[in-house]
Amino acid sequence: MIYGVTEGGPDRDLVKIGYHNRQQRPWDPQDRSETEVPRAYLDEIREMVSRIFRGVEPEPVRGRYCSYTLTPDSSFIIDRSPAHTGIVQVSACSGHGFKFAPAVGECAAEMVLGLPGRIDPAPFRASRFAPGAIPTPNYSSIE
Repeated sequence: MIYGVTEGGPDRDLVKIGYHNRQQRPWDPQDRSETEVPRAYLDEIREMVSRIFRGVEPEPVRGRYCSYTLTPDSSFIIDRSPAHTGIVQVSACSGHGFKFAPAVGECAAEMVLGLPGRIDPAPFRASRFAPGAIPTPNYSSIE
């Protein structure tokens, strides 16, 4: 799947285009170096842009890796904290959180307010992973 999102700020005439869950490589969060994106990846993007995105210059201005976290099943976590049930933990990660932000936010808000939700959070509970797989944050500093 390829996606495109307009850039904000001074580069408003640019479009971020990339593959979702493609061209991935393991990443060490301690590694702050910029690794150059291989020309073959840029060529692949250019080819897809020329076929799909009309009116967009297909030659990439620059290439960057998009770093994001993944849960073991590549889906969200929307759940109450096991230590403090008044706190809702949300991890709209896995590279697609931006696209689903309104639904994730609505679900979390309904949970916080104790409202019957239009979105069932059951598939997103942290308990779907092995016990201890998702660390429980220490909220003692905010109590």
